[in-house]
Amino acid sequence: MSPTTANSSIEVIYSKDMKAAVHYIDEDENDKVILKSAEQTGKEGKQIGYSSADDLNKLTTNGYVLDKNDYDPKGQSPKFDPAVSVYKIYLKHGVDHVTPDNPVDGYKKEDLQKTVTTTVTYKDDKGKDLDQLTHTNIFKGEGYYDKVTGKLVNLKKDGSIKDQNGHITWSAEKTFDAIPARTFAGYTFDHVDIKSADSKLDVHNDTGAIGAQTMTPTTANSAIEVIYSKDIKAAVHYIDEDDNNKVILKSAEQTGKEGKQI
Repeated sequence: MSPTTANSSIEVIYSKDMKAAVHYIDEDENDKVILKSAEQTGKEGKQIGYSSADDLNKLTTNGYVLDKNDYDPKGQSPKFDPAVSVYKIYLKHGVDHVTPDNPVDGYKKEDLQKTVTTTVTYKDDKGKDLDQLTHTNIFKGEGYYDKVTGKLVNLKKDGSIKDQNGHITWSAEKTFDAIPARTFAGYTFDHVDIKSADSKLDVHNDTGAIGAQTMTPTTANSAIEVIYSKDIKAAVHYIDEDDNNKVILKSAEQTGKEGKQI
């Protein structure tokens, strides 16, 4: 400095720090904040140096679905704005419709489709098949699976999640129609063999008839054999030995089971 040095006046200008963060909101859990970005600091009007892409990718991988992005919907982050310190991105839980044809999320087709089979085989007492009737009912189950919580859920009419208390819903009960007692020419009903221990069919052991039954997905398969004995015929002829063994009288023909007293 010298006597001729001019006076100097200098202003050093500082801009006020602006702060911003992004909150990720779970709309299906009462707008709970499930993730916060690191707080960003910068000058007003300067572009914020944070992209939601990576965090959104992690969240969608974990079952979330983007509903509304108020931060960078087109991939371009906003500029620092003194009026906005928190930006919000809204997400919902992804939901899968689980069916036998779409057995996702750990379910298998056999978990969602049950086949109940009733087989009635008519046989003679030597093991020969006389006839067979097979009645098959297929029940299908479906539900809605929350990909975030891993639970079955109930939905509202608009498709949004109502609650976390869902369950697999099965197709309606079906009726197994009654089968009356059967007759086969040359055979007489003998007895019934129930081959499946868990069968709940109403079997008439005295005739072989089977009553109607309501079928559900938990109804056990049934295998039943209705046994018939082959008719044995016998008659008594009265012989006149003094008239060249002429048959002078015949009893009525008797029919019955082999080994049974006439």
